[in-house]
Amino acid sequence: MTFGRIIAGAGIAALALSTARPTPAMAAEGEGTIAITSPDESAPRDRWDRVARAAVSETLGERGFTILDDPAHAAMVAQVSVTRDDVGTAIGTSPRQPPSVSSGGVTVPLSGGGAALATMQRTTIDIRIRRRGDGNGDGRISWHGAAVTVRPAPRDAAAADRLALALSRAALSTYPRSVEAPIGIP
Repeated sequence: MTFGRIIAGAGIAALALSTARPTPAMAAEGEGTIAITSPDESAPRDRWDRVARAAVSETLGERGFTILDDPAHAAMVAQVSVTRDDVGTAIGTSPRQPPSVSSGGVTVPLSGGGAALATMQRTTIDIRIRRRGDGNGDGRISWHGAAVTVRPAPRDAAAADRLALALSRAALSTYPRSVEAPIGIP
């Protein structure tokens, strides 16, 4: 094989790669502009709504989307909802340390050796993405994902931010493939 044929072959390969169309999975990453909303945008329920929207916004930004504040100008709209339910308590060794969770049952500390009760919460982030102006404008959901965890209730804003980010990353881990059941994280 001569040097000229190698160069010609490399040129043809480069031309083929430059004209290749992305696969559907590649096209799904960073599809353009997206706005993040709550189910009831007029009155977000609490700080958790804002924390969840910020976490989903960061995660979508990491995936290449351009985040817009105005849903009327974004190609897609992500509706983010968060639910939190108290599901019991657990015992920790101190108020600053997370509790250890054991299998079912009730444990009653007999000494005050620094044990503290912590409220356990089930936190779920649910994300529904629809294309704005798609089809007849019926608002059909084009993607859905959710993530859930049971952990001690976050004690501060930084812990709530980390939890929301972990849940949003888990929920969006299957994008562009929708998953009906929430993804559980420890």
